[in-house]
Amino acid sequence: MEISSIRVNGLREPMGVQLDYLYITYELINETPVLEHSAQLRISLTPDFSEIIYSSGFLENKAECSFEIQPLLKSRQRYFIEIQIGKAKKISWFETGKMDEPWQAKWIRPQNKEVTHPIFSTTFNTEKEVKVARLYICGLGLYEARINGEKVGDEVLAPGYHDYRYWQQVQTYNVTEKIASENVISIQLGDGWYKGTFGFGGGEDNKYGDSYLLIAELHILFSDGTTEIICTDSEWICEASNIVASGIYYGEDRDDTQGVKQKYGVIIAEYMSSVTLVDRLSPPIKIMEIRTPKNIYLNQQQELIIDMGQNMVGWPTFLNKLPYGRKLMFQFGEILQEGKFYRENFRFARAAFSYISDGVVKQVRPSFTFFGFRYIKVTGLTIEECRDIQLRGEVIYSELESTGYIETSNSKLNQLFNNVFWSQKGNFVDVPTDCPQRDERMGWTGDAQIFSPTASYNMLSLPFFKKYLQDLIFEQGSNGAIPMTVPALSLDETTSSSAVWGDVCTFLPWNLYKFYGDKALLKKQLPSMKKWLAYIYEQSTDYLWNKGFQFGDWLALDGKDSSSPIGGTEETLIASIYSYVSTLIVAQSCTILGDQEASIYRALAERIKRAIQDEYLSKNGRSVVNTQTAYTLLLYFELFENGQEKVLVKQFKKLLQKDNYSIRTGFVGTPLICLALSKFHEDELAYTILLNEDCPSWLYAISMGATTIWERWDSVLPDGKMNPEGMNSLNHYANGSIVQWMYEYMLGIRQEEHSCGFNEIIINPKVNWRLKSVSGQYKTQHGKISVSWNLEGNNFVELNVTIPQSTKATLILENVKDIESLDHEYTVTNEGIEIILTPGNHELQYELAVQFNIPSVDRTIGSLVQIPVAYQLLKKYLPEYFRLKPYKQEKLAQKTIDDLLNQDILLVSEEAISILKNKIANLNSHIDTKIMVKASIGKGD
Repeated sequence: MEISSIRVNGLREPMGVQLDYLYITYELINETPVLEHSAQLRISLTPDFSEIIYSSGFLENKAECSFEIQPLLKSRQRYFIEIQIGKAKKISWFETGKMDEPWQAKWIRPQNKEVTHPIFSTTFNTEKEVKVARLYICGLGLYEARINGEKVGDEVLAPGYHDYRYWQQVQTYNVTEKIASENVISIQLGDGWYKGTFGFGGGEDNKYGDSYLLIAELHILFSDGTTEIICTDSEWICEASNIVASGIYYGEDRDDTQGVKQKYGVIIAEYMSSVTLVDRLSPPIKIMEIRTPKNIYLNQQQELIIDMGQNMVGWPTFLNKLPYGRKLMFQFGEILQEGKFYRENFRFARAAFSYISDGVVKQVRPSFTFFGFRYIKVTGLTIEECRDIQLRGEVIYSELESTGYIETSNSKLNQLFNNVFWSQKGNFVDVPTDCPQRDERMGWTGDAQIFSPTASYNMLSLPFFKKYLQDLIFEQGSNGAIPMTVPALSLDETTSSSAVWGDVCTFLPWNLYKFYGDKALLKKQLPSMKKWLAYIYEQSTDYLWNKGFQFGDWLALDGKDSSSPIGGTEETLIASIYSYVSTLIVAQSCTILGDQEASIYRALAERIKRAIQDEYLSKNGRSVVNTQTAYTLLLYFELFENGQEKVLVKQFKKLLQKDNYSIRTGFVGTPLICLALSKFHEDELAYTILLNEDCPSWLYAISMGATTIWERWDSVLPDGKMNPEGMNSLNHYANGSIVQWMYEYMLGIRQEEHSCGFNEIIINPKVNWRLKSVSGQYKTQHGKISVSWNLEGNNFVELNVTIPQSTKATLILENVKDIESLDHEYTVTNEGIEIILTPGNHELQYELAVQFNIPSVDRTIGSLVQIPVAYQLLKKYLPEYFRLKPYKQEKLAQKTIDDLLNQDILLVSEEAISILKNKIANLNSHIDTKIMVKASIGKGD
């Protein structure tokens, strides 16, 4: 038995993080299957565990690899964790920050308020040997600290973005190795979100404050046991820095030729309180990757263009070898237009970095801004100089562990997955933003809500979203309203809300509980969740949410007014369905937490459900609202009575065919449409929508060269031009929520409905003829779940599954020809054949009972139109057929594609027939016929 990957509140060895409770998880590695185990947790003040402050004792029959406790912790103390299972032990640690300890330091600001981007500094000497040194610090807007010229820590854009009116996050740094006998602490400040231009319509200055502010304490413990504290106070000095201007939207201007600066004193900022200082929740923003340019060239306008090959978030960095006085200007863009540099979609954001060289060789990068870009236009350099200075792109995002990946035999699908991952990285910069490039970059609640399941498959997102939920609690209006952006950027946002956006208040805590099993977080958020429901009911009449503004199905393509972004699905239907689901989530949360109001909320949810059914469903289940999003929501959230789902599915399929199996949904329907289809066994339709390559579709953007997810389905038009409608971010993760379906149905990893933390899972991959292979994994707190399947020919499947320890797994196989050949205990259910999998590796081969309905050029027209993807091709390349009267279509139903050339009632060209045949032939080009080996299943190893 081996224990690995101990985490505290989702973090490995956290230092100075807010710890109002401890949620400690671990992974088990063992050669034999383990479903339950005996485990003990001990916490000590010393690494030899001679001063134990907590012991769980051995807990028998543990099914979860976690402990949730609330021990009494002291400030600025390192604690050691020991987990023991049998003879196996694993030790880790965490360290508290300032907690509630009073601050000796004072908030200081420049004496001269005109000083820009000041550097605060002080000096001190030490004669003794340093044992431990910690720097506790917060600087507003942003800061970078140095001791003796060396940068403190490896994070950037600290202290991050939150509503500074309510709290300031304190960072803790281990600086033991940086302390010398003579020392200089210098801390440079930038405008950031706090003081710089930020917000709607190009932003406003001094959003949260009009003065640079700093507070810091350096605590030193010497080897002889004595201590010293260096604090910010009135004795510090400050001076202007070489950064002339900066801003989140603006970019940064840096002039290294400026000489010695005048020094000024500092003033104690009496109006600032240390009460709002809180140990950090945010994972640090770091330089996580470095990219080299894909191409450096001069375009037709003789502009120097750098193509990074990937739409990324961060900045350029280079080794300054340039002569004194040389000025460089870097401008950033996501796309070229007819070969020309383009940045109109950035709106009011200047998004540029200028630099004037002092002739000193050193590494240069911006300090207090970031950019979303693929292309850089550079002035002031030749191509040769650009190569000589070794320009690179530094990719920044919040430091989160990757937990999932998917790879398929379809290269465009693989690119789609990569695009979603890159959009997540680029928009996970301390808050879940909508986009990283233009004059926005805000924590839009709707985007965060719909993307949170995908985000949590891709990355261990618990600590990231935990901080966002803390912001949400601070921002929630007194009437329970949730702002459309968190942090909120206007007071109006805290008085009214829209469904789906505001429902982040309930959906996000619930999703985090389901993914990670953190019950304490759910308990912390429950009062906020209840307040949100109170707001909804104030906006409702007879249990239907029919008052106030709604975003509707944002950016859907089915609206009656093409210029309106709200979409065609009635807003009251969307809002009422989400009020029902939010109420149900609160009822379930109350049940889990032992809250006696569970039955009240459950009864209320039933009344809302009945009101929706009375208003929007006929008695036999027909939907009054005939849109893709309406069917998606009604089916996915089960707003029907028994039997009505058959009518809804039939209606849905009819509408999809009318829409040529092309997606028409917006922010509300898009994340759920394939999930809803597969939930009711319409996997072929889900694959057809996913693999569509015409606009609108996910793969259309791939064909147009996208390397991240677009805001609009048609942000770039087929001719390569940007959509003139505007609001065109090319890095906007909301539509990337399809990846949830890819994990849960294409790969087949789903959680049992009653489970949390993936303690009990279902493996049920939806094998499809349009993919030859799919493989991937999701790493839970117990360990790695991996699945891979290969389709041989049209009827043989090879399946490999790995189940982590302490995980109950049920494999569901559908359409198996020879059940007896499985040579394993099974149960036949309505879902298929169910097999219990023990932890370990399993290999399985089986033959399909019914082969896939695959289109081919020698099939009849009548049979081809029954296959969604073939119907799409016929509609596109043979539109004349669909213009015929039904009786004429019936005459051609038994003809093949070749036969159509000789029909008087249908005039088609040989070229159209040739293209259609090639398209259909390409659909099944990977299908082959290999001999099947005998079916077998491993018992786990």
